[in-house]
Amino acid sequence: GRTEGFVKLVTARGNDRLLGALVVGSEAGEIISEYVTAMSHGLGLRKILSTVHVYPTRMDAARLAAGTWRRNNVSERLLGLSQRLNDYMRL
Repeated sequence: GRTEGFVKLVTARGNDRLLGALVVGSEAGEIISEYVTAMSHGLGLRKILSTVHVYPTRMDAARLAAGTWRRNNVSERLLGLSQRLNDYMRL
């Protein structure tokens, strides 16, 4: 399938609370509905990330964008702990 377009998310500093979303591309109206629902009910990107998304569909863009946010906002301490655990498990 085609993957042209993008999703841009605006969150509150320091947490996953969604303040805004911009979706550009095919079926953007359907994709943005998940973000509108999350903002209306005070749900953050972690909730979107933990939601089961039908794959492969355009709605998977919501999960992918939330996952990108998560990777970019992980604490250095948690990152270090997970790296040490990963290194230990490889022994």
